[in-house]
Amino acid sequence: MLKIVEDQCEFTADNGVVIMASDESDSNKSFPELDGIAARNEALRYAAQQGLADPRMNGGVDKFPVDAEGNEVGPMSTTPVDHYAARYPVVRKLV
Repeated sequence: MLKIVEDQCEFTADNGVVIMASDESDSNKSFPELDGIAARNEALRYAAQQGLADPRMNGGVDKFPVDAEGNEVGPMSTTPVDHYAARYPVVRKLV
C-alpha cells in the first residue's frame, strides 16, 4: 500500500516534489507499485490539493530505499532497508 509522506513533499508556485512510500520491503513488489499509473495519479491529485494549478509529471520517478525512521538509505550504507519510497517531480501546466 502506498502513502504520501507529507512532511517531505515540497512545493513552489510553479513546481514541486511529491514523496510517496510503499509499505513493501521487497523491491520486486514495491517498484511496480511505485511506478504505476495509480501512484502517479495520486501524486498529481496531491499536488493539485496543495495548490499547484493543473499539475503534470515533470520527469521520471526516482525510487529509493528507506530505513525504519523514514530516512533515505545511501547506496554504500550498512543501514538495513525497511521499505522503498519514490520522488514524483510535478510542474504546473505552463500554458
